[in-house]
Amino acid sequence: MAAILCGIQPGDEVIVPSYTFVSSVLDFVRQGAKIVFAESMKRNSNIDAEQIEALITSRTKVIVPVHYAGMACDMNRIMEIADRHHLFVVKDAAQAIDSFYKVKPLGAIGHLSAFSFHETTTSSPAKAACWASTTSVSSLAPKSFGRKALTKPSSSVAR
Repeated sequence: MAAILCGIQPGDEVIVPSYTFVSSVLDFVRQGAKIVFAESMKRNSNIDAEQIEALITSRTKVIVPVHYAGMACDMNRIMEIADRHHLFVVKDAAQAIDSFYKVKPLGAIGHLSAFSFHETTTSSPAKAACWASTTSVSSLAPKSFGRKALTKPSSSVAR
């Protein structure tokens, strides 16, 4: 769903951490995106935000931070990079239910957040998932439904 909402086309690039689960990238691969891996930080498994900018090309469309084990990525830095390069931020927050970055819930930062309720995640009442968006619901319908793809807010940096 995220790849469709972001208007991903074959050949578009998506930056993801090297330490992730297949579900973080599968949606983008199905739309023909090229996955570009960024190294994890030395002190935890999250994406190293300082490596992202060097990986951005004219084909890059999305950054996918993964909040592994509920530990927040450096969302201010990631959002600054995304805003500067006009990229979507689609977070894999499967293990980030009830997790925060500064004072904001992790699902409230970025453009889309995916949560999972599978038994292998930190919250597992059932096998299900949900999406959260910080973007107007009216802008979420994909082009195939006669609407534009997701439109990004001007800035989402946590304060």
